[in-house]
Amino acid sequence: MSLAVDRHASSMDSECWCCGSTFPPSQLIRLGQHPEVGLCLACVGDLRRRAQLNQTAKVTRPIYQLGDQVRSAVIARGWHRAPVIGALLRGLGRLSPW
Repeated sequence: MSLAVDRHASSMDSECWCCGSTFPPSQLIRLGQHPEVGLCLACVGDLRRRAQLNQTAKVTRPIYQLGDQVRSAVIARGWHRAPVIGALLRGLGRLSPW
């Protein structure tokens, strides 16, 4: 599956298929075989981290399982979108080794 940046200029914003936030089309990553799917850079980074987790043996360690459960709980409750605490949680997520 190849990734390509959408180069089509459009005046309308598009939604990220993962988080639902709106972005200009130039700031979304499009999937090569499915150009209708657009992902923002934050979601692409999250998908990259999740893919790495699936490919490593570290997911069997309890600390990594706990981190995954905390991340799932934060996203399920929408805390990552809150104005103040959301920015903090997203920053922690970027720094997290899991």
